Amino acid sequence: MSLTNIKTKLQAQEGFTIVELLIVIVVIAILAAITIVSYNGITARANTTSAQSAASTVVKKSEAYYADASTSGYPTTNAAIGAAAAASYPYGVTGVTFKAGTFTNAATTASAGLPTSPSQVMFISCGATIGNKIGYWDYSANAIVYLYSGTATASNCTSTTGI
Repeated sequence: MSLTNIKTKLQAQEGFTIVELLIVIVVIAILAAITIVSYNGITARANTTSAQSAASTVVKKSEAYYADASTSGYPTTNAAIGAAAAASYPYGVTGVTFKAGTFTNAATTASAGLPTSPSQVMFISCGATIGNKIGYWDYSANAIVYLYSGTATASNCTSTTGI
């Protein structure tokens, strides 16, 4: 075997160096981290949009309750427009659950005071002549947001406890 044959065989047995493999692993890890962070942001925005839609539905049903000639004013309990009312009246809400008490402003949904799903809202009565305050959880900001029906505002409906 000549020296030329040995040199040719050694050159044919090339592979990746450990440095090249480490660089590939680091690049993959960076891409995975970016993907995970983006996914968490997307799910938070989707949950917020779903919760906002549920609260908006309750506000609209509260207005429909007020417009019904057989009712007197705005609903004062969530049962008046809840799933049981949906069987008999057009202002009944389905697909939304009402949370009694308050939402706790905490950083994670693992806390006991936070909603268990985006379809859970707080129904707060401001009085039959004023309207309602509907709270939903903003998953992006980790805070509660309120929508109002009738003439209810933050200044004339200060309660934060759902019924």
